[in-house]
Amino acid sequence: MDETKPLAPTTCNRYKEKASKKAKIKQITMHEFRHSHATLLYDKNISVKAIKERLGHSDTNTTMNIYIHLYENKEKRVIRTLNFLRLF
Repeated sequence: MDETKPLAPTTCNRYKEKASKKAKIKQITMHEFRHSHATLLYDKNISVKAIKERLGHSDTNTTMNIYIHLYENKEKRVIRTLNFLRLF
C-alpha cells in the first residue's frame, strides 16, 4: 500500500488558486472544491468506498448523504459546465 502523505491545506489552496487564475475562472472555496472532487469521482464510476476513503469519512453513508446525493439531483449541470470549460 502506498504511504503517501496528504498535501497540506495551504499547498492544496495554492494549486487551486494557480489553476483558477490559469483558467481565468472564479476561485471556489476548498469546501466547494471537495464537493466537486467527490462528484467528479462519482461521475467517473469511482466506487463510493474509494471516495469515502479519499475524503476521510468513517462510513459510506456520510459520503452518500453529504456529497453524492447532490450528483443525483443536479450535478449533471455542473459536469456539463466543467467539461465545457476544459480547464486542462
